[in-house]
Amino acid sequence: MLIVIAIWQAIISINHIPKYIRPGPVDVANALRTDWPILLPALWVTLQITFSALIVALIGGVAIGVILVQSRWIELAVFPLTVILQVTPIVAIAPLIIIWVKDTRVALVL
Repeated sequence: MLIVIAIWQAIISINHIPKYIRPGPVDVANALRTDWPILLPALWVTLQITFSALIVALIGGVAIGVILVQSRWIELAVFPLTVILQVTPIVAIAPLIIIWVKDTRVALVL
């Protein structure tokens, strides 16, 4: 990993790539050090949303799995919907969820 970071910094330095195009690891480390008071609350919100979504996905996935296993009839009825949801890209569904759900955090968890 350190070799990859060193190569990344070398490419940035050798090619004189501006910070606003592609910041190097040194720039990222400096930003983390200087902007930590701003980034910490954002990290906390991100972790809350991430773990909330993980818990919802875990509970929902297990519940749906148990329901589908209990009845062959329910499995046959719900299977086409599960296939459609599986092959639909998230980028196609995400704007609809954000439009339909008024609370941003709830929309992100969904």
